[in-house]
Amino acid sequence: MSASNLVNLGSQVIELKDENLKVVADLHLCTSRPQEIVAFANEVSEYCNQHSVLLILGDLFDVYVGPENLRAIEFSPLFAAFEQFAATGRVVLVRGNRDVLIESSHVDEFSFEVCDVVLSEDSQQRVLYVHGDAFCTADLSYQRLRRALRNRALRLMLRLLPAAVRRHLGRKMRKASVAEIARKEMSEMKLNIDAVAAAAEQVEASKVVIGHLHYAQHQQIGENCELVVLAAWQPQLTRG
Repeated sequence: MSASNLVNLGSQVIELKDENLKVVADLHLCTSRPQEIVAFANEVSEYCNQHSVLLILGDLFDVYVGPENLRAIEFSPLFAAFEQFAATGRVVLVRGNRDVLIESSHVDEFSFEVCDVVLSEDSQQRVLYVHGDAFCTADLSYQRLRRALRNRALRLMLRLLPAAVRRHLGRKMRKASVAEIARKEMSEMKLNIDAVAAAAEQVEASKVVIGHLHYAQHQQIGENCELVVLAAWQPQLTRG
């Protein structure tokens, strides 16, 4: 394993043992589309007693700038469903690029947990679950932003800003993200497969599952590692 290929996935790790997981990614829920929030809440209710862990691989929210986002009335059906699921299981959100600013202390009352990495192990394999943005190493401008948003001092400064200012910054970041993606070369958006393999080797995982790219992909990396990329979640109301 080359040290040059190791990326910083984050410090908060949740380890799971012999759990029955339901995994989704990239929901991008927002108050302007409340019907999608309700659609996912209904799915969560259906997962109750079928799975022991609901694992969301990042970007549950289209943009997250502070705990006031969680108190929007439009999200109440979702958190009611999380509470229902948490009565017999666990709901875990792996931070994505859109909800990187969410903190564990923000979600104590909403029946879900927050982390950067999930390691799940059973009798057959050990699996590494992350959002996946850290593996797009050719996108240098985004990786600089990613490091900045994970800086403790900056996160503290952002938390001290008035909610209205944070909402304004969130809207600007969302617009900038859309414009920036439109300008990027596809080579910048690609995964660094060597970085995926290095991360898997570091934690002794034989499988890596990510989101972030919004399209499904499945490939073997060398002899000992399998990569699964999940498609972005789509609400049942728009499925054909």
